[in-house]
Amino acid sequence: MRQNRKRRLTFITIGIFNLLGGIEYAVILPTLWLYVHNRFDAEQYFLGLILSAFSFSGLVSSPIMGRITDRFSNTKSMLLFANLWEIAGNLLYFIGYSKWTVLVGRLLAGVGSGVTASILADVAKTTTISERTGIMSLIMACSEFGLIFGPGLNIFLKDLNFYIGPFKVDSYTAPGLFMACLWVIMEILVIFMYYNLRKQDPLEAPPDLENGTKTLIDEDVDKRIDLSGNGTVKVTDSSDLIISAEKAILDTSSNPTCSYHSVQEPSQTTDDDKKVDGHTNYTWSYYYNEYMREEVVVILACVFMGMFMQTAVETMVTPLTEKLLKWGELENSIMYCSAGVEILLVFLCVKFLSKKLHDRTMLLLGFCLELGALSWLIYFLPQAKPGETSENLISLIVAIALDVLGLPLLIVCSISLYSKITKEETQGFSQGLRRIMVGMGTILGPLWAGSLLHLPYVMVGVMLGLMAMGTVMLLLSFPKLKPIPQNEPLEVRDESENENTPLLS
Repeated sequence: MRQNRKRRLTFITIGIFNLLGGIEYAVILPTLWLYVHNRFDAEQYFLGLILSAFSFSGLVSSPIMGRITDRFSNTKSMLLFANLWEIAGNLLYFIGYSKWTVLVGRLLAGVGSGVTASILADVAKTTTISERTGIMSLIMACSEFGLIFGPGLNIFLKDLNFYIGPFKVDSYTAPGLFMACLWVIMEILVIFMYYNLRKQDPLEAPPDLENGTKTLIDEDVDKRIDLSGNGTVKVTDSSDLIISAEKAILDTSSNPTCSYHSVQEPSQTTDDDKKVDGHTNYTWSYYYNEYMREEVVVILACVFMGMFMQTAVETMVTPLTEKLLKWGELENSIMYCSAGVEILLVFLCVKFLSKKLHDRTMLLLGFCLELGALSWLIYFLPQAKPGETSENLISLIVAIALDVLGLPLLIVCSISLYSKITKEETQGFSQGLRRIMVGMGTILGPLWAGSLLHLPYVMVGVMLGLMAMGTVMLLLSFPKLKPIPQNEPLEVRDESENENTPLLS
């Protein structure tokens, strides 16, 4: 099987994983409150506890899973392991002996969501800098499509009413059983469609002691290029091999002496970084030097600010539409569906914009759009009067449209740019740290907005201040927000001449 096909299947699997994540959120959230309140008499605070449990466990598991993936380079096994947590969590949600069972179910499912760090790291390691933003945009669009498509599934789930043994399947428990089945299917897809693409790269083998030959070995097809001391090249089944080795062969006829080297080695291990069982054991000084750089701190801060702002806006929108427009469930569903379609379209646009604009430019544009949305809200909300439906409707549409327009730019470009300014060998841990910032934002944002709905100046003013601070930080650090050099494929160079151009290009 060709490498390109494996890569395509792997990315399709990643897209399906994100799709299921969006569906899970959209299927479970609408009935969650009714489930724990009507069946277990849970208090209102318990809903927030359940929602926070999912985010918290994902926040904790992300850097752990990311670091393990960095060390062992086996994202497929990590994804299979994480899916088991999702299956177990959703089954507990379905069983629902008590409100605490539901809470633990969402907590376990959140652990499984932590594998997102490993997946994004895999995407970062297997894409070029120029194509990465577009691919990540499509992956994020899959999640958004799940959020749009998911609520429609409740139409079929709400009428279920039967038993599986002692367990009742109804509109409350059906989402858990439904998602458990989908995650089982996902487990099967990962087994047959997901590949550890990094293992397919040509690797250097030790010199052959008998004939002085070095070989390039493709682990998947076990094909070789023999570069012997007399400069001859022996190729077996060249149709596939040339594709994987075209950047590794230089003109050896001019000089028989060839040596292997890596074009760029920006991530050389220091004296403090020891090798344990063939793996680099990074020290605290490495992590400090890597993650306390100005550009990394700025992007992580912007991620937190963006998620804090967005979840706070989502929290306050429904109460505002009820207060100012007298909207019910149907009108709000139409609003969320329309916003989802807009986000999906913007995600697709980002793929094409990424070919023309740098990530840092699009990220700054996203912040400016969010600033515009919040500025409009802080002007409009304090003077809005219930009953003035037409004026309130237009003002809310403007604010929501601006917010939704900037959100995909903020999400995709922050992920892509962050992967380009952090080192490849610790990309899993890096994405785990980013997920911590996402988790903190999604936990604190709703708490902030929910507690200050009666004080719009304070509620929106703090969000506006945070986004303004993030915009200033981006502007001040703009020159540093550039991709760092990463490890390139192995090349062979003629030591007698300073040539860097591959023979087959």
